[in-house]
Amino acid sequence: MVLPEPMAAPTKELGDCQNINEAVSSDTLDTGVREPYVMENSSDNANRSRQTNPALVGVSNDRASSSQGNKDIGLWQGHKVNSEFVCLLDRIFHKYPETFDQFTSKNKKLCTMNLNMLCTSVNDFTKTFLNEVDSEMIADYRDAFAYLGNRGLNIGWLRRRLNYIEHLKFSKPLIPELHAIDCHIDDAKRQNLQSKLHVLQAFRRAKMSEIQKAFGTMGTRLTAGFIGDDLLSGP
Repeated sequence: MVLPEPMAAPTKELGDCQNINEAVSSDTLDTGVREPYVMENSSDNANRSRQTNPALVGVSNDRASSSQGNKDIGLWQGHKVNSEFVCLLDRIFHKYPETFDQFTSKNKKLCTMNLNMLCTSVNDFTKTFLNEVDSEMIADYRDAFAYLGNRGLNIGWLRRRLNYIEHLKFSKPLIPELHAIDCHIDDAKRQNLQSKLHVLQAFRRAKMSEIQKAFGTMGTRLTAGFIGDDLLSGP
């Protein structure tokens, strides 16, 4: 029996496969060597670029300086508040120290919010003219003051003034009548009606006397200015 000769083709294919594997392995090794080299060069170039490019350094410095803190934030007795309110809180504390006797909270953000709300309410309230006050405004301030009171702020001084303003404005029609006379006086001045102006001014003096009898000197004083501009004035 004659055995067939072994086929040569598989041996050649195996050799080709070995060559391919060697080539792939060689490429992989080459790639493995080149990649760190490329990355290292990129990193070095980036570092050198940052060191030599003043524009990049400037951007980095600007970002760092902008993160150092908000200039609009101030400190009042350890509490963060809007910087514009620090002096106002000092004035309130100086004249009405009892305001803060019961004001304590472990939540710092809540303290900040309540103190800012107090100052915003005081600013708005004290800079309102008497003829601007209406029943809706009275109700809004009463709600705001009740909220602040429930947060431990003793603002009886604000509530007393609010009650007085409500009584002054709505218990009698004297303030609306005075406002109507003032409007007629302005018209007479614009039209240069001197005789009418003298009569209206006499009416106004009489009305102011009625207001003083009904509400005292504070009532007459508040008709000419803000409803709370004297709350934080003086000692």
